Amino acid sequence: MQRLRGTGPVLVVDDDAVVRRMICQALEDDGFRVLAAPDGELAIEQAARYRPTLIVLDATLPTFRAQLVASRIRAAVGHDVPILLTTAANNAADSARALRAYAYLRKPFDVDELMTCVRLAPGYK
Repeated sequence: MQRLRGTGPVLVVDDDAVVRRMICQALEDDGFRVLAAPDGELAIEQAARYRPTLIVLDATLPTFRAQLVASRIRAAVGHDVPILLTTAANNAADSARALRAYAYLRKPFDVDELMTCVRLAPGYK
C-alpha cells in the first residue's frame, strides 16, 4: 500500500542496473508503484509524464548531472517533490544539500536503510 501523499509512483533513477533493480524491488515489495530510469534524460521524461510523489536519485548519472535532473523534474512536477539522494561520494551531505534532498543514502546501503529513508519522506503517512 502506497503511503506517500499523492497518487504518483516512486521514480528510481540510477545508471547501475543492479542497484536500480534492488531499489525498485524493495519499494514494490512494500506496496509502492515504481518507475525506473537509467539516466537523467529518461527520468525527466518519466517525471513529466507520470508525476512521481518521490524521487530516488543517484548522484552520478551518465547524461545529466543530478542537480540538473532534480531541477528539471521539480520544474515539471512541482518544487515540493521529495528527493532521496543515493551516492558513493564522500561529500554526500553537501550534494544532498545542493539538491535540496530531504535525505541521502551512502552506497552501499541495504534495503532496511532505504526503507527507513523512504519513511522519512515529507508526506509519508
